[in-house]
Amino acid sequence: MIEIYANSLFIIGEALSSIHLQLNMNPSQKQFSQMLSSQLVSLKTEISGFFVGRSLRTRMEDAASELGKAKDNYDEVLENSCIVNKKQLTNSIMLINSQLIILGLNVSDVLLQRISDRFIETGDMPPAADILELTVRIRDELAYRKCLFIDNVKSKYYEQKDLLFGQGVADSFSSAGYDIDEAGKCYALGRSTACVFHLMRVVEIALRALCAALDVELSPNANWLTILNTKLAPAIDRLPNNTEPERERRKDMQLTHTHLHAVRLALRNDTMHPKATYTDEEAGEVLRHVETFMKHLAERL
Repeated sequence: MIEIYANSLFIIGEALSSIHLQLNMNPSQKQFSQMLSSQLVSLKTEISGFFVGRSLRTRMEDAASELGKAKDNYDEVLENSCIVNKKQLTNSIMLINSQLIILGLNVSDVLLQRISDRFIETGDMPPAADILELTVRIRDELAYRKCLFIDNVKSKYYEQKDLLFGQGVADSFSSAGYDIDEAGKCYALGRSTACVFHLMRVVEIALRALCAALDVELSPNANWLTILNTKLAPAIDRLPNNTEPERERRKDMQLTHTHLHAVRLALRNDTMHPKATYTDEEAGEVLRHVETFMKHLAERL
């Protein structure tokens, strides 16, 4: 949504700048054409009143004729320019309208529609005052819109163009998808404690799957030390250790235990609930350890 807002504001700014440029150019062009017409009429009037030799009068009439042609050519160029400007104006109005709808700037859109209707009805370029009023109205409405800035380092946690913990975790723990996504967004937006709360829900889902794989019963009120030391550690020690595959699986579960222990240290709390608040740095540490734990577990279960 933030990216959409930024893009819409950029498009509106570009379109308004284009309209202002067109309106600023047209008056000077028309004034020049009008001045040229006035000079042409004045010149012809003076020629008709001259009592001079025929050859000089003919040359002056020829000059006036050429001046008239130049004026006609300029008028044609000006007319074509106006056609182009009106087409550009139509495109700019359509662009601004689409972005005002996206941003929900309804009052500004009403004024834009009024400008557009008048332009369609008369064919005249809108007065600069109307465009200035539209610009001011957009600014006033935007004052009630709040946008958050996300720096480049954290933007990936909000956008999540790729799955935050990877495809393997998404496939193995599909029920944790929502909380993984929300944890990333909360971290990007600086809601550190909320980020950790979501990560704890992710860990709980994974922990239940791990306990089921090791045939360990997970009691609702168990704390980290109880789970790690009196539940998981003994269960891992009881795993068969005779063949190479069995020894490899036991080694993997021991490493899983280590990763889970790192999560517990990052949480800075021995209960199965997060502490009251977490700083941005602490949330980042928990996020990294949970990601490592989840990726490792997804490959072993």
